[in-house]
Amino acid sequence: MTKYLLLATFVATLTSHSALAAEGDMSFVLLPIHTTAFGANGSLWDTDFVLMNTGPATAKFFPYPESFPSPNLPPRPLAKGYGLRLRPLGGLLHGRLFWIETAYVDQFVFSLRVRDLSRQSSSAGVEVPVVPEQDFREGVITLIDVPTDARFRHSLRVYHATTQPDQKVRVRVFPLRLDWFQPEPVNPIREFDLTLQPGADAEFPLRPEPSMQVVNNLFDVYPEARAFPRVRIEITPLSEGMKIWGFVATVNNETHEMTVSSPQ
Repeated sequence: MTKYLLLATFVATLTSHSALAAEGDMSFVLLPIHTTAFGANGSLWDTDFVLMNTGPATAKFFPYPESFPSPNLPPRPLAKGYGLRLRPLGGLLHGRLFWIETAYVDQFVFSLRVRDLSRQSSSAGVEVPVVPEQDFREGVITLIDVPTDARFRHSLRVYHATTQPDQKVRVRVFPLRLDWFQPEPVNPIREFDLTLQPGADAEFPLRPEPSMQVVNNLFDVYPEARAFPRVRIEITPLSEGMKIWGFVATVNNETHEMTVSSPQ
């Protein structure tokens, strides 16, 4: 009996969320990093996400701090002039989705900062882009001027906008010459394909995690790129209708200072 009751509750929750999504009411913004977790060389990473509704309308949002990360509660309203802080719950999470009524996404402002708490006296952190769903692209995205220095570790993260499994992208790494009198190289140093998979609770329309793939220690995995001090990275969707976004996080092995290379 308990089993059937739980199943009925799950179906009812999923149905209510599906009805909301079917109305086209909610769109996500991507938090590319949202975690509190230990990292390499004694680092302790923490992220702080703050948003504010600048108005003029009240707008629904999800998740709210006390529900996080449960995907089965209804959105709440946030009035003009109000804001909130959304803290991570920990774990090695490579992103979160925050949902806002589609008609009012543009009236929200955001701040997402990541910092190393083991050195918090020397840095207030670095700002990471918050990416609205409409900024995901069907075409090629380019990350330019990515440093390859071995004193840094590099993490490539690629996201796509839906829950379709096995979505593929092609990553091509090029030398960066930056000589104004001749074109940039057209032959890549290296190219490889990535398969992106849905995150947790993907069955919920207001799902908490993005579909994505990560390559840690990028230039240790593909060391031939280190023959050039700076590179550009092109990421091309291979699956039909696929919309993507991505970035490279470059972190110093000693100071843990982070630099973000993202599409501009």
